[in-house]
Formats: sequence, C-alpha cells, structure tokens
Amino acid sequence: MGLFLKKTTMREHWTLPLVGVAIFLTGCTTLKQAKLLEPTWFGMEQIAPRVYVSRDVPEEKRRELPALYEEGKRRVAAFYGNVLTDPRILGCATQACIESFGGHGDGFATGKVRPSLLLWTKTFGSGEVAHEWAHLELFARVGPEGGRAVPMWFHEGLATVVGGIPRHSEAVYQEAVSSGYPIPPLSELRTGIQWGDAFKKYPNPKGLNVVYATAGHEVRAWLQRVGRQGLFDLFEALKAGEPFDVAYTRIDGQAGANYG
Repeated sequence: MGLFLKKTTMREHWTLPLVGVAIFLTGCTTLKQAKLLEPTWFGMEQIAPRVYVSRDVPEEKRRELPALYEEGKRRVAAFYGNVLTDPRILGCATQACIESFGGHGDGFATGKVRPSLLLWTKTFGSGEVAHEWAHLELFARVGPEGGRAVPMWFHEGLATVVGGIPRHSEAVYQEAVSSGYPIPPLSELRTGIQWGDAFKKYPNPKGLNVVYATAGHEVRAWLQRVGRQGLFDLFEALKAGEPFDVAYTRIDGQAGANYG
C-alpha cells in the first residue's frame, strides 16, 4: 500500500513502484497529484463528505465505500488515540485511475499536495483504508525529516498492524515460517527499492505475502513490549533527530528493563 508517501498491491509490490512509503514528489507525479485538489474536475464524483469515486465504480462499491471510510478512521483513531489528518478517499475502478492521480499499485496514501487515500475496487476494505491512513498519521507525528529516517519495514509494519488486513497477518507469517519458506531479513526491507525487490526475491508456493507479514510481525512484537507510550516516545525521538535504529533499540531496551 502506498504513501508520499506509498503503495498497496494485490500483488503487493511496492513500487516506488502498495497498500505503500510515498516518495516525495517531483515533476510529473506532482502535477498528477495536483488533481487531488479538485478531483471532480478529473472524472471523480463525490458521494459523501471526503469520499469520491470514479464514474465506472459499480453501485454496490459506491454504497460500501463511505462506511468503509468511517470504519477505517475509527481503527486509526483507536490505535493512535486520535487522528491528526483528515484525508479524502478516492475509489478507483482501475489501477490506471490510481496512476492518473500520481499513485501506484492497489492502494496509495499521499500528503504532498492534499492528504488523500487512493484505493482500487479490488481492495476496498476498512483495513485497507486504515492501512493507508496510518501512513499519513505517522508522517503527521514525526514530520518530513523524521519520516524520511524511518525504514520501509517500520512504515509498512506499523500500517500493517493498524490495518489488520488478513493477507498481512501474524497467521500468514507463522504459516510461512512453519512451511520453511525463506523470510526476508529486515536489513533487506529498509528502502523502497529493497521493499519492491523483496516480493520477487522471497516467493513461495502458497503465494503468502511474507514481506508485509514479516514487517507486521516485527512491529507487532515490538509494540507488545513497549506499548503505545513506547511508540509515542519513538515519534518524539525522531522529531528530535535521533537516528531511528538508536531510538528503536533504546526504547525496546528500556521496556525490557521495566519488566525485568
């Protein structure tokens, strides 16, 4: 899933190139994302406050999306304690539609021009909304510099925890491990390019999404040790300029000492 941030894809490839961290935008992509300022001028129809769909989105999906948006927002607020961002959501019937607004893959979050979530009808779901929205909330809490310091596995792992999408779940990770499939090390999931490459490098016969599941597994376990306060401490450390790896390890160690 994407953000300025990223991407989501059913094939779950993050391109800087999915469902993604968006790259800070320049040139053609920035011009495409400028269309998010007034999406009704570019083939979108507003069907609810902050909810838009392309004209070719089926009626059934149109009825679903406003409720999915609200449920996704509820999940994000429950996780973070509140929401700092107020994105629009654009539902697209095709990936070409997402790309026309400067996005990638099956899902994309961007805050560069106007905070927005882009979703493909194949991935309409409250979990997908929450996943993409979680990216925006992370950047809102740590700022642009702090956001750039965060490795891709944490961006995506945190969004995976917030979204709770079944194909990214802990059960998927455990099935991959028990089946003996290779698991990508975090050192190979730090950059956008590495993230995209990992989907080709770590395939398995069952088609399990081991990349997202691995990132989610790591962040989920860390959060269980440090709690919400540890997450907020990490945000503050990043805003203050502390290197991510130093802060992440320090907060984990402090939590271990408290429970030792």
